[in-house]
Amino acid sequence: MPAVSGFTEKYLEMLRPKDGAIQTDFMDTSPKFPGFGIRVGRRSKSFFLFYFWNSRRVRLTLGTYPAVSLKEAHRRVTEARACIKAFPPIDPRAHFATKKAEQGTIESLVEDFLAKDVRARELRTADDIERVMRKEVIPTIGRLPILAVHRRDLKLVTDQMIARGSKVGAVRCHTMLRMLFKWAVQAGELDHNPMELSAPPPFKGTPRDTVLEPQEIKQVWHGTEAALADEQLAKSFQHIFRLCLATSGRIGEVTGLQLSELGYEKDDNHKPILDKPVWRIPPERSKNKHAHTMPLSALAMEIIAEAKADAGRSRFLFPSPRTNRAIGANTVVCVVKTLRERLGIKHFTTHDLRRSVATQMARPPLKTSQIVIAHILNHRSVFNATVTSKHYVQHDYMEEMRDALDAWTTRLREFVA
Repeated sequence: MPAVSGFTEKYLEMLRPKDGAIQTDFMDTSPKFPGFGIRVGRRSKSFFLFYFWNSRRVRLTLGTYPAVSLKEAHRRVTEARACIKAFPPIDPRAHFATKKAEQGTIESLVEDFLAKDVRARELRTADDIERVMRKEVIPTIGRLPILAVHRRDLKLVTDQMIARGSKVGAVRCHTMLRMLFKWAVQAGELDHNPMELSAPPPFKGTPRDTVLEPQEIKQVWHGTEAALADEQLAKSFQHIFRLCLATSGRIGEVTGLQLSELGYEKDDNHKPILDKPVWRIPPERSKNKHAHTMPLSALAMEIIAEAKADAGRSRFLFPSPRTNRAIGANTVVCVVKTLRERLGIKHFTTHDLRRSVATQMARPPLKTSQIVIAHILNHRSVFNATVTSKHYVQHDYMEEMRDALDAWTTRLREFVA
């Protein structure tokens, strides 16, 4: 067991298990913190303290590094030693267990997870994670103490979802619970992950292949506002669906569109070309985390102008009337069910609008090439699939994308005439 006098943050960052070992314990020989060490595995590092209780050597885990800093680990060592020296002595294991039980329930853990991890990292799925946690997890197991939670309690959450027919949702919830408890262990809230051996619900989704035909596109185009007349955001929903159909944009990218993202192509002198409007989607709002510049057709600009007039002074094209943020993508996703039923259209989702645009562009008479469609969709796995396309063909395909979207606009106008 390697020994070092006086750990430092820099030293801890460099630590790796010994050659061939799954994990290695490193001890700090400083007299200030006797029995203090860190266990270094291939994927994690955790502080610990050795002490004697009832003449037996005991190992107490103090938290995972770097979620628990070296300074915090030292503080916990001092706290544990104070328990041993108290009169009568207190077992540090019982002390820290009681302290955790008093501090936290699953609900408080979820709130910390959302604030310190999900929102802090600005995850693209942040809204979905928060919705599932508040709708499914907190009402079912939110009052349980963190240390008392069992795998069967977590399974109850997904079992209830499956019972009401939400099989895909149950699979996603299971994934989110794994994220929650993995973070809890890294943050030092738990020593063991109760989801570690938990198998996902026995359900596999099937790839969707729904494509809206011209008559169905026309129904969505003209019928949305009337079909959702009792919804506060009916007109905004219509603009959103129309912009999705005009641009093939992802629903989250469209609903979160900020006016600052709208601009123009620039010439060789960096001057805007006023007859070539574009929509620049920043990497933090793009699914693949790569910035994407989308040429905007005349039809797309018409839709944007109408929506902008309704948006007032908001920085968002589709502002929420209840918050200072944009309309949430999930809000639009949920309203599609009502829209389908009232229009009498086959089952489709917001993402099927994107698939429908790509399919209609590929069909005769347009016959748009797949490489151009891939650029419009920002599918880098297609247009950067080879060494040649990734490193040698340094072309942005802006002209080809604009021509393709203009041709699609002509076709779309025919569909909705």
